Amino acid sequence: MTRLFRLHWVFVLFTTLAGTSAFSQTAPPPKPGKEPIVEEAPTPNPERDAIRDELELLNAQLEVKKATLKAISQKQKAAEDRAKQLENVPGLAAAEVSASRNLADSLGAEVLIRTAELKEQEVKITLAKRRLIRVPETLAPEAPDPLRDIVQALAKAEIQRAQQEKTDRAARFEQDKKDKAARMEQEKKEQSAREAERLARESERVERQKQEEEKQRLIQRANLESSLKQVLAEQEQARSKAKLLEIKIGQLKLEAEGVKLQLDEVTAMKARLDILQKDIEKQLKGEPK
Repeated sequence: MTRLFRLHWVFVLFTTLAGTSAFSQTAPPPKPGKEPIVEEAPTPNPERDAIRDELELLNAQLEVKKATLKAISQKQKAAEDRAKQLENVPGLAAAEVSASRNLADSLGAEVLIRTAELKEQEVKITLAKRRLIRVPETLAPEAPDPLRDIVQALAKAEIQRAQQEKTDRAARFEQDKKDKAARMEQEKKEQSAREAERLARESERVERQKQEEEKQRLIQRANLESSLKQVLAEQEQARSKAKLLEIKIGQLKLEAEGVKLQLDEVTAMKARLDILQKDIEKQLKGEPK
């Protein structure tokens, strides 16, 4: 704004000096008896043409900026909607949600920048229109005026400097835009690399977990088989002991039967001995048998 204000006053000074010089150089009225002096045709002011061209260029740039702002706004809205949708998805990776939110925020900042550029363009158009109103349609006949030449040279230098600054600013803006795009691309690549690394670690963890579960399952199976073998061996041993017990019980039964027979024989023998004793006693008493 300071450069535009200084340039404005340079043009005002130039116009004032040019008008004063033209007024001072106005031809006096012709004297009687002499031919009138023929005035030259007014010269179109080239500055107005330059300002008109500048206005046309500014208007064209304004339309481009409006279209760009509209496109970025649509992208920002779509990114914002997607970020909100991802935030409501359960179980989604936080990195993906953060990346979507960062994209929406960066596009929102881009919308603000484009809006400011659009307003700046509108201000430039307004200032150019004001300059066009102040600049006369034609140039008055010029008389040699060193001060005017100096002012014109200064004004020309100021215009060239302003144009150069404008070009440099546009170049810096484009470079910043490229740098920002490169940074976003680099961040996207880094995000993708981190996500791939996370997925690889997760896959490795799941694979290790599966291997550990398979190992535990094999161990449990081996333990179950060992326990089953031990139970079968104990059952076989129990059956063997049961057979031995059955054999012993059979032997004991036989022995008991043998003892019973012996007892029967002893009882029978005792009965015979009792009878024999009675017979002997009778003989001793002289009793007949």
